Amino acid sequence: MLAPLILFIGVASFQASNGTIPNGTIYGQVIDSTTGAPLLRATVSLQSYAPSALPSGMLSTYDTSASPRVNRSSNGQPGTMRIPDQKSTTFVTDASGHFQAVVTPGSYFVSAERSGYLPSSLTVAAGESTPALTLKLHKQGVITGRILDEDGEPVARVMVQPLRWAMVGGPNGQRSLMPQGESTTATNDLGEFRIFGLAPGKYILSAQPILRDSRMNDRQVYTTLYYPGVTDLASAQPIDITPGLVRPGIDLRLTRVAAVQIQGKVSPLPAPGSERRGVNMMVALQPRNANSPMARAGRQRSAPVNAQGEFTLSQVPSGSYTLIANTFGANQDRRTARLNIEVGNRDLSGLALTLEPPLTLNGRFVAEDPAILNGLIVNLHPQNTGQNVAAYGRADAQGRLTINNLEKDIYRPRFNGIPPGYYVKAVQCGNIDAQDELNLSSGLPGELTITLEKGTAELTGRVLTKDQKPAARTYVVLIQGRQPALSVLTDAQGRYTLKEIPPGDYQLFASTLANYYDDPAEFDRLTQQAQKLTLARSAKESRQVELP
Repeated sequence: MLAPLILFIGVASFQASNGTIPNGTIYGQVIDSTTGAPLLRATVSLQSYAPSALPSGMLSTYDTSASPRVNRSSNGQPGTMRIPDQKSTTFVTDASGHFQAVVTPGSYFVSAERSGYLPSSLTVAAGESTPALTLKLHKQGVITGRILDEDGEPVARVMVQPLRWAMVGGPNGQRSLMPQGESTTATNDLGEFRIFGLAPGKYILSAQPILRDSRMNDRQVYTTLYYPGVTDLASAQPIDITPGLVRPGIDLRLTRVAAVQIQGKVSPLPAPGSERRGVNMMVALQPRNANSPMARAGRQRSAPVNAQGEFTLSQVPSGSYTLIANTFGANQDRRTARLNIEVGNRDLSGLALTLEPPLTLNGRFVAEDPAILNGLIVNLHPQNTGQNVAAYGRADAQGRLTINNLEKDIYRPRFNGIPPGYYVKAVQCGNIDAQDELNLSSGLPGELTITLEKGTAELTGRVLTKDQKPAARTYVVLIQGRQPALSVLTDAQGRYTLKEIPPGDYQLFASTLANYYDDPAEFDRLTQQAQKLTLARSAKESRQVELP
């Protein structure tokens, strides 16, 4: 999605002769971003900000206490967030698009919205000069069309979603196609849909029926469809939306695919009488290698397990899956089993899943100064279940932690609360390197050890345009491999500062787009032009970057 407009602009304030601080004024105009025309009856909201500690479990942090704004990766250092308190005021712009508010000096979040437009926002920090604010609103993009069956008949209750590439779990998370905003809609009785409120960008449009067609038997199923009418995500054609663009006539015809049945047995069964404690068993089929929530939802299946431990899953299309059996109840009753399977055009039977207790992983942080260890957090994100729910453990004063209820899976470790100046030097699980991936598919290889070291680097410089002018409010991005590690927004003079950088090899580039990693072609273009650099421990270096 289009990132909010982020500016650091002052609130007028001065010291009176009697020592009191008078009120300041926030004023400005809301305009159409394309035509520059003032917008009447736009709603402008002012909300005062108070500093607050970073919420636990937060993977990306934004430090708005000083300009420029820094986006730190989850393996970087902790920042602070400014959480709005309850003081807020709302205004409506006049015929010339203007608004004005008298405020006490402080920090404010200013946002503007109007029907038919996308909202925009900026941050106002007290103690600086006070130019007039200009909030530019983009007209929303719209996609309309119909969903039809093979015979050209309209299909109701088909979920239609616009998807865009994003990093799940922060800038260095897992790349996935994610639904945008509140644009998911269901077709009406004429098979029509209308998706509105779209920011400029490229979208993958997907469609998935939520009701089973009565004309189909257990050997057929409608599968997730992508524009222009393909079932393979790699063949999907992005729809390019510019401000105010309305794209009509995006029609799709659903495709039936063959489906099979899966049968098996789960063991051992719960102890006799456990049903009185609320113990029950379920089997779920989770798709693997599904890059979009719609594709995962369209292929997920679940079924209860009967008293003999047997289960049947119907209407399963071909693909790669993980079969998961769970026993639900009190902690002492919890068991789980996993089995990776490949589904083709034939039924599968005789599958056996053996339930095991969940894993408990013990770990510890290690650092030269043990005083920094208390409260550090490890988050483990499962890779194969299509979920983004992380298990976590919090370190005690000695740096020790426990993570409970882990399934056998491959996890991405992420860390929170690392103090300034420190970085994660190494992650070991037993004798296995787990810096990027913690493989628990075969059980626990040993204790998890996270070694911290002091000596982060700092990178400063300027971003210039091709005609050597300062590139204000431009994203400067530091990446490692294919993953963004740190990013920052330049100030009015094109200057940037990146702090708390772990030593290592990086690439550096600048972009005017906040969603620089959403478009694979754009990201490839930027990385091909990026500067390569190596940062040593405690290094302080400067680099000038030219905006492509």
